[in-house]
Amino acid sequence: MNEVNNILKKIVWFLEKYYFLFFSIILLVAIINLFFHLNIAPIKDWDESRHGISAYEMLQTGNYIVNTFRYEPDYWNLKPPISFWSIMLGYKIVGFNPLGLRLVSAISTLVLIIVLSLFVKYKHGGLASFVTAAVLITSKPFILEHSARTGDADSLFNLFFASSIICLLLMEKNIKWLYLSGFLFSLAFLTKSWHAGSIAIIVGMYLLFTKNILKWNIKTWFMFLFSIFFPILTWVMIRYQSDGVRFFKTMIEYDLLKRSSEPLEGHTGDIWYYVNIFQVEYFFWLLLLVGGFFSFLSLSSHNKIERADKKYTFGILLWVIIPFSVFTIAETKLRWYILPLYPVMALLIGIFVSKMIKTSKNGILNIMVVFIIIFTFCKYEMEILNNIQNMRLPDVQEVLKKLESKENYHGYDIYIYEKGWSQSKILAAELFGDLHVKNGNYKEFMTRQDGLLLLPKNKETTELIKTKKLTIIVEGPKDYIVARRSDAP
Repeated sequence: MNEVNNILKKIVWFLEKYYFLFFSIILLVAIINLFFHLNIAPIKDWDESRHGISAYEMLQTGNYIVNTFRYEPDYWNLKPPISFWSIMLGYKIVGFNPLGLRLVSAISTLVLIIVLSLFVKYKHGGLASFVTAAVLITSKPFILEHSARTGDADSLFNLFFASSIICLLLMEKNIKWLYLSGFLFSLAFLTKSWHAGSIAIIVGMYLLFTKNILKWNIKTWFMFLFSIFFPILTWVMIRYQSDGVRFFKTMIEYDLLKRSSEPLEGHTGDIWYYVNIFQVEYFFWLLLLVGGFFSFLSLSSHNKIERADKKYTFGILLWVIIPFSVFTIAETKLRWYILPLYPVMALLIGIFVSKMIKTSKNGILNIMVVFIIIFTFCKYEMEILNNIQNMRLPDVQEVLKKLESKENYHGYDIYIYEKGWSQSKILAAELFGDLHVKNGNYKEFMTRQDGLLLLPKNKETTELIKTKKLTIIVEGPKDYIVARRSDAP
């Protein structure tokens, strides 16, 4: 067994000596997971399309403060503007397309992986950092759902959330980290609103536990409160100029109070809702987390814990307990509410595994741990790749995409044959043709001298095109987009 441990120690030494080389390889896997087929993944209803529509329309109107839906102020998506700005930035960089919609989300997750890994390296060494990165980039919900690969607010929010807590844990080194933590909290709030409340609770409880606030002078208090409230109040004052208190009133009543006290829009779940998600989507990493925790306790039981370590440990525990508790208690439950937990769980697995391999003398146990890590990484990586390599735009989005090359029709009104507009169709129409979606159906379209009509491809509509002498502008396997013949160039 000593020989096995010696070999493992040599491997660990080699990995840590050439840390940045091997870390670059891990980042390459992360880049594949984040960016591969990002431009052809289906545009999703709720909430990616809603965010994408608002960002697109804010760019078109030049109003960067009031988010709109179909060019009317949106009082359903009650988010401050940073998430919309991030999508607008993506549009500006790569254009009005699905890649632009998701670009900043993917970059934000990549930055989070780097920041978290470097923090773990600083605190716990290279091995812990490698494991942390490997776990995070193969955490399927974190990569695939409503975050890293979608145009939602969550990826940027997760970056601000994790970075704020990391800065809080570094404040013992320099008080300026506290100010940065407060500023990052304000950015998190301006990205995803009341979800940032978990950060506030963590920061507040940590400062009370450590008793650091008892040592603060007036300058420290001022700088901390300024870093938190100045960005938020600046936005509040600017937004107030547009619609008074209406947005803020709805934001408090609906997005905070109702969402916490009752299951909105059918998003229900019992007390085990989030535990069940971890068991299904995260089982093997969860197994390693739990096993590593008990192993860590046994290895650390005879060591005296310094006060600084107690503060750090308490901060990490708050990072796990508070978001999980807050969203478990809240009546409205959605799978992506617990995304902020995945970085800290990856961090803990990295710490536990590193401690176990470096200090345990049980060679069989260490080999088992290494095997579980390799097996789990490969298993989840293959599942992620299988998920993203087969992605393609749905037929209706594909036919709308063909309008990119039909510049003569850009800016037209577009009607739909029979069914109403889903959010993903609205966004596709706006991105690919700068089209103005109308509520009217075929009958309304026929009263117009211009405009376009989206209709399914079947025997009835094919005959309709012939009898009404409509011009097919583009067609796909299942859909047509047509114009009246007099309007055809």
